[in-house]
Amino acid sequence: MDVAGDEAGGTAGARDRVADRAAGRAVALGAIALLVAGALEAWAVLGGLEPARFWDTPSYLHDAGHLARGELPPLGLRMPGYPAFVALVGGRGPDLGRVAGAQAALWVASVVLAYALVRRLTGSLAAALAAGLAALSFVDLLFMAVTIYSETLCLALVCGAALATVAAFGGRTRAAVAGAGLLWAAAALVRPIFLASAGVYLLAALLLAARRALARRDVALAWAAVAAVVLAMASLNLARAGRFEFSPGAGLSLLNHVGHPAVYRHLPPDQAPIREVYERLAAEQGREWIGWWRAVGPLAQVVAPELAEAAGRLEVTAAEPVAERVALRALAAVPGGWLRVWADAAEQLLGRFALQLGWSARPDGPPQWPPGAWQHRAARDAEAAWRVGMPWLSAAALLLPPLALWLRARRRRRGDDVPGPAGAGAALATLWAIAGVNAGLSPALEPWAGQMRYRFPIQHLLLGLAIGAAVLAARALRPARGLAGAGSPAPGAGAARRT
Repeated sequence: MDVAGDEAGGTAGARDRVADRAAGRAVALGAIALLVAGALEAWAVLGGLEPARFWDTPSYLHDAGHLARGELPPLGLRMPGYPAFVALVGGRGPDLGRVAGAQAALWVASVVLAYALVRRLTGSLAAALAAGLAALSFVDLLFMAVTIYSETLCLALVCGAALATVAAFGGRTRAAVAGAGLLWAAAALVRPIFLASAGVYLLAALLLAARRALARRDVALAWAAVAAVVLAMASLNLARAGRFEFSPGAGLSLLNHVGHPAVYRHLPPDQAPIREVYERLAAEQGREWIGWWRAVGPLAQVVAPELAEAAGRLEVTAAEPVAERVALRALAAVPGGWLRVWADAAEQLLGRFALQLGWSARPDGPPQWPPGAWQHRAARDAEAAWRVGMPWLSAAALLLPPLALWLRARRRRRGDDVPGPAGAGAALATLWAIAGVNAGLSPALEPWAGQMRYRFPIQHLLLGLAIGAAVLAARALRPARGLAGAGSPAPGAGAARRT
């Protein structure tokens, strides 16, 4: 009997190994197919387009020039991540063609990373392929690849950080746990809003360590790695401007909230000069919402005339103190002003499905093919499709993860198996919190669908959340498996763990 049992066990193990190898080959073939498809799409759509410049390109190139010469650039509003990338890839010139080519490669990589993210989160090859194909259709992001702007680099880093987060919570390896923190910190060196994402990840890892789901030494290493990046950046800013802060510009971002009519129209009488500045700018420019770059100079003339000239030139050492002074007083004087801003944004989103998809919706904006070219028609068709689909995808990314987590928790309370790869629940909850915090801190005042714009590249993260949560929720609704199969996860799905 023992011999027969051993033979049966060996046969089952061999079958499992064969199935795992077959699943691995299928995953690799899917990644290769998406890699080739992305490269062909980038070649067909971007081939012949010259590298384009936009608003912030000169400041990026200015800092990149300093870094290419081995010098520290003066304090500015731009984080050093993208200028360092331009200096590394483009050289001293810099060669913008090489930079655009590298960004096109990063766009292709982000498609494959979105595929890998969903595969790791769900264990489903079909769901992963659906995510990869959807990522190929984000034409606005593809056009960003030939623009000297930081979004393509940040998109790839966010995708990599999200994938590393899922791997860290599922595989429990030290490299994944520390690497996820470093990738979120690297994204913050390009776009400082992602420092909050690093904080969410570290808190989630700490909670898992307290439950002994992660090794405490690994989590401590992740905390130390992120802290080293933050302290190094803050020390650099202290040396350059005398302010110990990770990123300059927080006051300017807050000023965007003050520039919303839900705030400045309700300022008390003692701040009437501030309200009058905004009302005058709104009348002159024919718009109600006034961005910080339009307001900081005129505001400086009222609150700090000695800084007005420099603030009008948007010099951060002058504009930031003015913005902080105005924003903190105004937001303190208008209780609930921040919520009013978001209520108005949500009304626009839910009532009119207001949405911008970057430059694919702007035939006069760089870079763009002339009307009539098939590339232009394809971009317009993709933009039209996503104009309808993006709000629904955004709503799915908001609502489906908590539903999936609740269904998994209910199944666990009944004592049933919880299907899905190891750590899927913890990873899904963490990525959902990261996306929510990112949306909540958005200085552009855009809620979930607005985050689909090129400026805040979490499209692939929300895509992974929507598809991953849908798959995990569907699995949690299935009847419990029998005792014979309770401990045998699907090939390639990984062992289930209660997280």
